[in-house]
This record gives sequence, C-alpha cells and structure tokens, in this order.
Amino acid sequence: MRNQLNVDWSTLPIPIDDGTLKHLQGKKLPEIKLNATDGAEIDLSLLKGLTVVYAYPRTGRPDEPVLDGWDVIPGARGCTPQSCAFRDHFTELTHAGVDRIFGLSTQDTAYQQEAVKRLELPFSLLSDDRLIFSGTLQLPTFHIKGLTLLKRFTMIIRDGTVLKIFYPVFPPDQNAAEVVNWLHINLSWKKARHVNNVPGLFACSTPAATTRMLLNSPASSCGFRRQDRLRYGHSRTADRPCKQRIDHRTAWRRQER
Repeated sequence: MRNQLNVDWSTLPIPIDDGTLKHLQGKKLPEIKLNATDGAEIDLSLLKGLTVVYAYPRTGRPDEPVLDGWDVIPGARGCTPQSCAFRDHFTELTHAGVDRIFGLSTQDTAYQQEAVKRLELPFSLLSDDRLIFSGTLQLPTFHIKGLTLLKRFTMIIRDGTVLKIFYPVFPPDQNAAEVVNWLHINLSWKKARHVNNVPGLFACSTPAATTRMLLNSPASSCGFRRQDRLRYGHSRTADRPCKQRIDHRTAWRRQER
C-alpha cells in the first residue's frame, strides 16, 4: 500500500498541451445530466453563477493495487491529492466567488461515493460513466486495462458557458491554488466591497487589485492628486478626499472574514 498524498512529482512524466481543449473556451455546454454522489442529477449548462469542475482520470483506494503502468502515463497520477487540494481550498474558492465545485470522472457513482466519504469532500463528484458528456464535448481521454478515462483538466464555468480552461494540469495538488489565483486576478473587481465603511471606496479580492482600483478611480472636484488617492483613498460621494488612511493588506484581510 502506498501513500496517495505524498508524491514526488519530479519523478513523474509531465503532460503536454496537445490542443484538444481549445474548442471549449467560450463554449456553451450542452444540456446533459450527470449523476452526482449526493443523489442529484446535475446539468452544468443550467447552473447560474460560477462553477468549478475539475476532471480527473480515477481515484484509487488504499486497499487496491495501482494499475500496471499508471505512473508512466503523463498526468495520470495525483487524483487524490487534487481532490484533497480542492477540499482544503474550498473556503477560499467560495470567498473568491465560486458558487459550486464538482469533480468529474468516468468512474461510476458508487465508486465515487466511497472517495467522497473517505476524503471528506465538501462537494459532490459527477459521473460520466456512459461517456455521453465526454463524447459530446470531445474531451481528451486515454485507455488503460479496458478503461476509458478522462485526462486531467479544470473548467471555470459561468452561467453554463466555459470561461476558463486549465490544461494540462500538473502538478495536480497545485491546481486548486491556481484556480483561486486566477479568480482573484481576473474576477476580483466583481467582488468589490466598501473599505472601512467609506462610501465609494472599495477593496477588491487582492491588495494588488485594490491598488489598481484606487489608481484608476476618478479625480474629485477638489483636484486630489493621483498619488494621494493611492495613499488615502477617495470618496466618490463627496467633494473632498477621505482623511482615513487605507492599509490595503488590512482591507483585504477584512474582506476574507
């Protein structure tokens, strides 16, 4: 029995981008229902808001031997570390605006339910065991020991349309953090909040985003200097600058609470 979480990624072959998922960027997903481990039927095309779906080949079990040749397939190893990473980053992802997270594989629901329970995942896994979803979207797969398995990739979906594709994914245990970072950089302005209860002054999801927002805020009628707006902030609802100094890192941490 080997440890499924402690993996030396430097000893494994690195997957390459073969271009098989370029057609998904900006694509509206088809109306296909997938069985979830919580008993629901999920149609990703109908979900509103932000959805993250990470596709993986297959999770193993501690009491089962690894498939022969598994570690020599680029990108095959790491399904358990990837799932655990999304579990551990679950709160960060929801704070970044994600409404729901799913794992996706071609394993059947009963097999996936064991993984959800054993790994204590706070989200459901989706089964494409009939390969309808994979076939319709022409998702990349590979074959081993009579099994058809998905290559590893992650989708960020907004209102049923693919917003972002991560492919290839390596190492798998860093994928959840990559998704969090991408959301902060690209969608942080949509989650702007007031800083220190000052009307018109906002903090975004990262200190850098907050700084960019302050730099680009409109000048006031009193001609408050651009560099001073960066230091002190500026109220868009008054004709004078806010005298309250802003610590951007403190504002960012306050938002995360």
